[in-house]
Amino acid sequence: MSSRSVHGRLRVDYETAEAMLNHTKKGLERTYDAYELEDEKRAWFLTWEREIVRIARGENLIEQLAIPISALL
Repeated sequence: MSSRSVHGRLRVDYETAEAMLNHTKKGLERTYDAYELEDEKRAWFLTWEREIVRIARGENLIEQLAIPISALL
């Protein structure tokens, strides 16, 4: 499953998901919309991290992947 598919499952909005994948804006949007969505990307990357930890926990991979205790809280 691609990360873009997971963005959909986690309900990341389209614009933020595109920014998380570092896709460039097109046309006039690229020229006039300089907002970089940093706060939105930060929040969703934390959500993505929690999802990875959830999957790793379900597969008993926490120790093998050396996931820090702070990520488990």
